[in-house]
Amino acid sequence: MSEENNQQASGEQNTVTNNDTQVETNETPKDVPYARLQEVNNQKKAFQSENETLKQQLEAIKQKDAKAREEQLKQNNQHEVLLKEKDAIIETQAKEVEQWNTYKTTKRESLMDRLSESDREFGEGMPLDKLEKFVESKAQSSNAVKTDASRPANQSAGEFGGYESAMEFMQKDPEGYSKWKSKDVGDKFGNIFTPNN
Repeated sequence: MSEENNQQASGEQNTVTNNDTQVETNETPKDVPYARLQEVNNQKKAFQSENETLKQQLEAIKQKDAKAREEQLKQNNQHEVLLKEKDAIIETQAKEVEQWNTYKTTKRESLMDRLSESDREFGEGMPLDKLEKFVESKAQSSNAVKTDASRPANQSAGEFGGYESAMEFMQKDPEGYSKWKSKDVGDKFGNIFTPNN
């Protein structure tokens, strides 16, 4: 009996759980309820529209402030400050216009160089965007593969009018074959049944 008690006591000791080895899991739901998703999306859209409205209002306030400052300078007879500001704006815009004109000129020259002499007279008066399309269409048409439209029977190449055998010649160009055969044998069927010729 004492052995059984010892075995029971040792068995009870083995069944004690150790809290240190248990893993705690913070399970979060994988699926978000549709109502919550819709609510968050609606809030996002509302914030975006509010943001755009505030940006527009801020731009309007900036424009009002600039106009009010301009009016104040005019009233205080400080035309020189206003004139300097306008000159600075004009100067920066003039540089941009000059850069744009230089770009257009060089672009036009490079496009005109790609055209043939006969096509250049058409391109002279075109606006830049239409000239680009015109040059592109000319380049595509010149890059197209050109095929020979002539038929092999029209060329007297070889023994069978450009064909590999008399049978092929007769099947593909019967009229040419009959002319060719009438010159050699005098009969359009000639030696068609002899494979050597």
